[in-house]
Amino acid sequence: MTTRRVRWLRVTPSGLFRAIVMQVGVLIGRLALVAARNKGDVDGVKVVVLTSRVTIADAEQRLGVAMQLLSSSLPRLHRRVRSFADHFLIWDGLYCATNRCGGVMIDVETLESPATELSASLVHEATHLRLRAAGCESTFESRPRIEAICNGEADWVRLNLTGVDTDPRSLAAARPSASEIAEYRQQHSITLARRLRAPRFVGRAIAWLRDGSAGRHLC
Repeated sequence: MTTRRVRWLRVTPSGLFRAIVMQVGVLIGRLALVAARNKGDVDGVKVVVLTSRVTIADAEQRLGVAMQLLSSSLPRLHRRVRSFADHFLIWDGLYCATNRCGGVMIDVETLESPATELSASLVHEATHLRLRAAGCESTFESRPRIEAICNGEADWVRLNLTGVDTDPRSLAAARPSASEIAEYRQQHSITLARRLRAPRFVGRAIAWLRDGSAGRHLC
């Protein structure tokens, strides 16, 4: 008769706190999306604008052109964006990213870039969402491999839509560094806590949570 060993899960206080705060953040994010005023729809994907620099009509028009390009030239990648992106969120950030609500966060500069570049950014972030849904979380060890996969998909979009191959080294040089993004996120978190009139430790907690994934989802 063989006996089975039961391996208990080890939960550290910091890990439990991080998980709870993340779930609370997801809930707050979903409530904020419901309450947002500037909302629209592009190809079945919700569009939310959280900046005064862009109107909802302009965001819908630009995203519509990018999605149409993917639909006509790369239908497989178009289906990926539609399947894994819960919403497109236009914000005042310095980069594109994904959030825990399944959304693609797009900065204004990327939104106003040529449709080919916007399409590549959408595919890049949708690939992040697809990998996360498959259980491939970004860690220190897996991050370079995940970024290489997402950058490769984005370059494939650029190659097919423009016929011009892209040098990954030039793309990497154009992106903000992980330290720049970490510093921006920390300042943004403290400013957000101030606007909510929350104690300073709330902003520091948000910054601590974000610093662990700084530079994870660069466009």
